[in-house]
Order: sequence, then structure tokens, then C-alpha cells
Amino acid sequence: MTGGRTHLFREWLATEMRSRRLSQEQLARRGNIHRSTISRLLSGDRSPNLDTVAQLIDALVRSPIDPGPLAVASDPAADVERSIQADPALSEASRVLLIHLHRRMRRPMASGSRVGGVIEPL
Repeated sequence: MTGGRTHLFREWLATEMRSRRLSQEQLARRGNIHRSTISRLLSGDRSPNLDTVAQLIDALVRSPIDPGPLAVASDPAADVERSIQADPALSEASRVLLIHLHRRMRRPMASGSRVGGVIEPL
């Protein structure tokens, strides 16, 4: 590859890795390429050959793009509960209480009511 194409390839590879939140090590494992090869490609010390490009593309295609934190969650309620469960600052009792409150708040509204799942103050 010529200098300009090598630069474009480096930019493309770095962008693809970022969008999939892949480290050099992860990409190397998925593409069956040595990690130092990935490092040299990204630094511009090496130009890729056709086989390496094919391996990288195959590895990237098998790695879904991470939608990032602003993506719409497929199941927001499940995401909230997973977050509560994973929070190391909460005790088990707090987790149980928060999940209970969350589920109660999500109950369908009673007919004629403007507020669903009203919880009495503690």
C-alpha cells in the first residue's frame, strides 16, 4: 500500500475498532493475527497484505458495532434491573427493595388514574 492508502487504512481500522469497542488483543484473537501485527498496522509501521486485510474484515464483521450509551435499549426495564443488580454500592436488601419498587411503579395505571403504580411514602 502506498503512504496515503496506509494512512486511510489505519484510520479505517482504528474507527472500526472503536465502534466495536475492541482492543488490539481482542481483534487479534478474533482475526487469528498476532497482536503486534495489529499494533504495527495502527502505528503505520506496517502495511497490510491482502490476507491480513481479509482476516481483519472477517474478525470485524463477526464483532457487532456497539451502539453506545445513547442507543435505545431493547428492554429498558430489564436494563434498570440489571443495573441495580450490578451496583456494588448497594446491599442485597437494597437491591431487592429497589427492584420491588421499580416493578411496582411499572404496573399499569388503574382506570381513570393519571399516575400508575403509586407508592406510599415510607
